[in-house]
Amino acid sequence: MELGAGGVEEGDETLAAYFRPEEKEKVALALEGFGAAHSLAVKVEWEEIASEDWWESWKKYFHPLEASKNLWICPTWEDAPPPRPEMAVLRIDPGRAFGTGGHETTRLCL
Repeated sequence: MELGAGGVEEGDETLAAYFRPEEKEKVALALEGFGAAHSLAVKVEWEEIASEDWWESWKKYFHPLEASKNLWICPTWEDAPPPRPEMAVLRIDPGRAFGTGGHETTRLCL
């Protein structure tokens, strides 16, 4: 992170870090120096990841959910399923705390 990584994933024998393309040379030199200073064999691999509009793309994973026999939970950007007289539709945008209806504890409350 000290080199300006946008994120890091730690594996058993690997470390994946995310940098802007213009940081490549600086990062490679720093890692080579780190490996030499600690007698470690450092293997660096680079892969370019396509840019994505995360403000919108996460929405593709959330769809209307029949949470119980009387309740649908539906994100505001999706069309609600055809209503039945006994069904209620809760329109809510999924967030970090609540909103999908898919978690077991939420289902128990509903």
